[in-house]
Amino acid sequence: MAEDASISFVGQYAPPMPPMSGAKFLGMGKMMTASFPDFGFEQVGDPPAPAEDGSTQALVYSKGTHSGAPFALPGKPPVGPTGVVNRFGPTLCRVYADGAKLLKVVFEPLREGPSGPPAFYVASGGDMNATVEE
Repeated sequence: MAEDASISFVGQYAPPMPPMSGAKFLGMGKMMTASFPDFGFEQVGDPPAPAEDGSTQALVYSKGTHSGAPFALPGKPPVGPTGVVNRFGPTLCRVYADGAKLLKVVFEPLREGPSGPPAFYVASGGDMNATVEE
């Protein structure tokens, strides 16, 4: 991953999340897999393909079962494992790379409804209006 790599959610249906650095994205991934041990992306439709903007893109669903560690978003109280099985999407996933280095990932949810880490939080019983002091 490039030092200045970024990950973002964009578009009309994007969750309320600022872009993340590569390091924050890796941290979020570790947290997601600790809480949702089977977390991953399910590619649907056509296989990933190069696009005119230089990315490789595919339609994906994010999925995972909350059977691991408690899950929380920054500033939100943790929610213990619930066993809830989640599947959100479809999302257009664009991956930009330069040789062997990941430069940028852009997720664009394609329909109204939950997406991204906030969707997993709310589906597990989290309250987006609740806050905790950090």
